[in-house]
Amino acid sequence: MTSPNSFETTLMNIFATDLNVAVPDPETDLIETGLINSVTFVELVMILEERFQVTVPLDEMELDQLRTVDRIAALVADLARKPDTAAA
Repeated sequence: MTSPNSFETTLMNIFATDLNVAVPDPETDLIETGLINSVTFVELVMILEERFQVTVPLDEMELDQLRTVDRIAALVADLARKPDTAAA
């Protein structure tokens, strides 16, 4: 099973290369610091679903789950464990 830490490393790379966002630390608040906006958020969700083969249930999400890279990593690890969120 993949750990949140390995997801965290991958996510830091995604932010740097795919989204062109320099995140200084996995615990940096992406929203409060303005590192992501609504367009970047949509791009991020699309990348998460494609890269990790999960479905991000936006209607069940809390904004705090997407506030930092470490929280996103925990979310992705949780989604990857749940068969009902596996992408078809």
